[in-house]
Amino acid sequence: IHYQDRKWFPIKTKSVEKYTKFYQKWGVWSLLLAWVPIIGDPLTFLAGVFRARRSLFLLMVSIGKIGRYSFLLFLF
Repeated sequence: IHYQDRKWFPIKTKSVEKYTKFYQKWGVWSLLLAWVPIIGDPLTFLAGVFRARRSLFLLMVSIGKIGRYSFLLFLF
């Protein structure tokens, strides 16, 4: 990743390596976890870095977020 050595870069190098391995293993399926706090943002960032297809990105993130909010509505 081009800017990961910069001070302002939001994700630490160790975390980038960890999430990169996870994303490479699971691919766009990992985006179903985009709703999870803390890990969701790095996963969506890496999807952009690895140039995931927009249609798959939107589909997977939407499924995950709709599932989360449906579950929360069910609880209340």
